[in-house]
Amino acid sequence: MNCTYRSIWNDSTGTFVAVSEDAKSAGKKTSSCSNATGSAAAFALQALALSVALAFGGNAFAGPAGGVVAAGAANISTAVGKTTINQSTQNAAINWQSFNIAAGEAVQFVQPNSNSVTLNRVLGADPSSILGSMTANGKVFLVNPNGVLFGKGSSVNVGGLVASTLNIADSDFMAGNYQFNGAGNGAVLNQGTINADGGYVALLGANVGNDGVIAAQLGTVALAAGNAITLDVAGDGLLNVSVNQGAVNALAQNGGLIQADGGQVLLTSRSASALLPSAVNNTGVVQAQTLVTGEDGSIMLMGDMQSGTVNVGGTLDASAPHGGNGGFIETSAAHVKVADDVKITTLASAGKTGTWLIDPQDFTIGTNSGDDIAGTTLEGQLVTNSVVISTVETGVNTPPTNYYGATNGVGDINVNDALSWTVSSGVPTTLTLNAARNVNFNANITATGGNLVANAGNDVIVKAGLSTGIRATFAAGDSGNITWTAGNDVISNSAVTATGGDFTICCGRDIKINGAVTTTDGDAILKAGRDIVIAAAMTTTNGNVLLRAGSKPSAEVPGLIGGTVVFGPGVRYTVNGTAPVPEAVTVDSTPASYATPNDFSGNFILTGGATLTQHMLVFAQGNDKVYDGDRDATLSFRGDPTLGGTVTLVPGTGLFDTKDVGTDKPITYTGYSLGGADAAKFALWGTCTDVYGSGVTSAAITPAPLTLKANDATKVYGTTFTPLSTAFTVPVRPVGSETVTAVTETSTGSAPTASVAGSTYPIAITPDSATGANGFIATNYTITYLNGALTVTPAPLVLTANDATKVYGTTFTPAGTAFTQVGLLNSDTVTSVVETSTGSAPTASVAGSTYPIVITPGSATGSFTPTNYTITYVDGKLTVTPAPLTITANDVTKNYGEAPVLSGFSTTPLANDETVGSVTETSPGQPATAPAGTTYPITVGSATGGTFTPSNYDIGYVDGVLTVRPLPVIVPPVETTPIETLPDVPYEGPVVKPGVTAPTWMPVVVPPGTPPELLTLAPPVVPPVVVAPVLVVEQPPVIVAPETPPEIYVAPKRARKQDRN
Repeated sequence: MNCTYRSIWNDSTGTFVAVSEDAKSAGKKTSSCSNATGSAAAFALQALALSVALAFGGNAFAGPAGGVVAAGAANISTAVGKTTINQSTQNAAINWQSFNIAAGEAVQFVQPNSNSVTLNRVLGADPSSILGSMTANGKVFLVNPNGVLFGKGSSVNVGGLVASTLNIADSDFMAGNYQFNGAGNGAVLNQGTINADGGYVALLGANVGNDGVIAAQLGTVALAAGNAITLDVAGDGLLNVSVNQGAVNALAQNGGLIQADGGQVLLTSRSASALLPSAVNNTGVVQAQTLVTGEDGSIMLMGDMQSGTVNVGGTLDASAPHGGNGGFIETSAAHVKVADDVKITTLASAGKTGTWLIDPQDFTIGTNSGDDIAGTTLEGQLVTNSVVISTVETGVNTPPTNYYGATNGVGDINVNDALSWTVSSGVPTTLTLNAARNVNFNANITATGGNLVANAGNDVIVKAGLSTGIRATFAAGDSGNITWTAGNDVISNSAVTATGGDFTICCGRDIKINGAVTTTDGDAILKAGRDIVIAAAMTTTNGNVLLRAGSKPSAEVPGLIGGTVVFGPGVRYTVNGTAPVPEAVTVDSTPASYATPNDFSGNFILTGGATLTQHMLVFAQGNDKVYDGDRDATLSFRGDPTLGGTVTLVPGTGLFDTKDVGTDKPITYTGYSLGGADAAKFALWGTCTDVYGSGVTSAAITPAPLTLKANDATKVYGTTFTPLSTAFTVPVRPVGSETVTAVTETSTGSAPTASVAGSTYPIAITPDSATGANGFIATNYTITYLNGALTVTPAPLVLTANDATKVYGTTFTPAGTAFTQVGLLNSDTVTSVVETSTGSAPTASVAGSTYPIVITPGSATGSFTPTNYTITYVDGKLTVTPAPLTITANDVTKNYGEAPVLSGFSTTPLANDETVGSVTETSPGQPATAPAGTTYPITVGSATGGTFTPSNYDIGYVDGVLTVRPLPVIVPPVETTPIETLPDVPYEGPVVKPGVTAPTWMPVVVPPGTPPELLTLAPPVVPPVVVAPVLVVEQPPVIVAPETPPEIYVAPKRARKQDRN
């Protein structure tokens, strides 16, 4: 450590704490400890320390217990007085039932490298007490919602430490996403010593505090109070902390020593709501000095900007005692209270002094109990620090600069207590007051060798005396400046003295000097948007004077609204020049008419060679232009100053703030000047910080024309049209190299149901959808959108008649549904068609088939719309099959010895009343010699003639029967034999025709059991004779007459013996 510290009693924590050796042990108590939030939260910290002391007073549970690895890989080993965690993965999470280290005990984390992290989460119900030693070569997280205490005498030496009552998920932790959240009731308090050089120490929870020592050289120490906090480890080892959700009575407090030389210290808290308080309290020492190697430090006490309070006490040290520049200190909250005995330093022994920024909602310098800082306290800090008090959101580096329009909001800065300081080194310090609304000087200010800057969004009001001066030891050119800027008015009602520096006022409306102003060895510069009213004596010695009235850039015609210098009755401005360079007095005003210039020569007392130059202000205004892709701007006169003489505006360089379209766009211009024979009578106006020929004006950039046309397109009915983002042309192109690369297009014909009859459909480009490249922005153009045309063409539809078959002679009547379809879309249907065929008539022949079955074009009906389709009709085939026809030969009977002609036949009915003319018939029994006693087939075929066509029929021929009858015979009688004695043997015996000798005849053999029937005898027996075996003739023989077929009638057979039963 660089400093010596001693211990004093801290009322808020009830403990001895380390402080700077020159800190007071008692005094006027205006520190944060007296506020309600600080007291309540501090009680929580004291309660934590007490509860831990009671719970572990007997050294019970000396080390961590019940550890289970939840993520990553680690091994836990215990020995007497020591617990070792050997971690083998980069990150590891361990759940413990308790995590404590008793006095004299040690816990060591052995990790793969300095960036390794071990998360230790306590699941039990007791807070963690660290009274012994904890070491780690990497980072250690300790999470216990019940609280964490690093007690007196404890020692922590790690690469990084996070102690939190807020939980973190294992998955977030393992991924390096350090998001902590929860509503733990415990507090985090350090009373021991924590070291993490080059790393970070973060105490997180609703109530966090330090009453011990925390050191992290070139690192970060953060005490953050809230219920949701995010840590972001930067590549340089520093830690970014964000409090995402506040907590009730959130408190971050330091009563000990926090040292982060070359690094950063952050104490921050956030309220649970805008109506609930939170606090950041410092009563200890916070040190972040600049290192010998040049790394400066920063200290930030950041409270809630809605309802929080930062109580600034103790010591905040961001100095540079060993070289380099001083650091940066910020104390920001809705309310910032500075203790009388606070010590703030950013002093640099050899470099630039740093800055202390105070950033509240409102701020009052005064001695009343409700004021924010006493005058004596502030002036003591100004001896070695530049101090910025800012009530604007932009903070230290951006004071109000829109001096031509008031902010008119909360954010006053009130100087109600006198300030007087003299710088203690060769570097001037500056008190800067940046007010969102008004800066009110209600007490005297004297700055010897220092600067006073007041920037107000609304008014700067001076009711007390102000003066700045220069010490004799300052080198030439060193100064103490007074600078006031305001959006509206600057009103000075008291005496102002500026010695050795400039006195500058710039405002958007009026400057009113109601108290005497004296400047010595510095310039007096007054610039007003409207009038400069001098109602009290002004004196400038050894300095130049510039009075510029009416420099407000507006469309108002000069002279119609103020814009001049007004001197009160009898009031004179005295300018004392010194040789050899006389002082210059310049008055720039807006005349009522350029033809009648103002003359203020009678209002000045000029001595020592001082000279007066008067100008009529001329106004350069920006010229509107059409967007052309660049920022180039041109200017011209507003009004007509040529009424006062020959004058021209010589161009310089003008640039719009951006190249893009807009109205009242700021134009910054430089290098403009006046030309012409009478140019010396005029002066160009400018803003507070501008010299002649440079300034800010405005003009409009109007959109350039651009035409986009959607391409025409075609789609088939039933398909969805999806326009391409590049399907467009650009008849009128963007400027320069800009290109339009894509648009969004829509069409009412996009749906698959869009009909052919309804087309064409418009393809429209969606307004403002155009994107591009090379700087293209659609709003820079007035875009004309031309529609494309979407033509819907018919979809192909094929209707095919079904094939069919009919029998010759029948009529074919096609069914209206006898077809198939291919190509219907959108649930369209074709339910019927009309079909015809040349083969429909019954006379259509088999030989002529197949016949086409033709769908009549345009005959289709159904739910479809015919115009949505290009219909192709495919014929079906009608096949005519032969009709069945049976031709039967007629039966014929002939007598033996005859040879008949066979020609008789019959047919089944023919179609169409057709007839068969003839057939061919043959029979083996046709010859005269064909034996009698049997039948012969009459084979018929080859039907021809008549009116029929044989191919139209499937002809079946049926044979007839030719019967050959024998000549008549006489069957001799057969003796009757009793049935009982009939032999069961075949009968054999001759059959003799009368008048024919016996040898002519062959015996007839009839097998037993042959039923009586007509038999035809096989050759050489000519006459058919039918007999039965063992015949019994019941009647006399019958002689068959020749005119009937030769037959033998046989009496019925008697039953055989075996049949008699």
